[in-house]
Amino acid sequence: MHNSIKLTLYIDGWCAFCKAFAKKLTNNDKHNYIVIKDIRTSSHPLIDTEKAMKALASIDRNGNVYYGFDTIHKICLILPILFVFTPISYILKISRLGSFLYNELSFRRNIVPLHCDEKKCE
Repeated sequence: MHNSIKLTLYIDGWCAFCKAFAKKLTNNDKHNYIVIKDIRTSSHPLIDTEKAMKALASIDRNGNVYYGFDTIHKICLILPILFVFTPISYILKISRLGSFLYNELSFRRNIVPLHCDEKKCE
């Protein structure tokens, strides 16, 4: 990994919410700390692809793997613009309320089994 990269985030490229979230992260990641990959087209031996299809997955530069709310918490720790949310994120993490809320939201997300780019949709 490049020295500034602190986290590789795996999203489901068929999930509109996931793609929108990734775009917002990219727009606010001025130091390129996070690399975003589509779990449907990129994989990593440490990432459980099936699990990553259901929840955001990430791996840090030390090889630690995170899923779901743990990934959100890690993002709060990495992006300077989100530092203000770190105490809230920590409380949600230790209380497990963050994981509960994350699972409720991710359960309701819409998966569109299409792959579209600027020129065509399959």
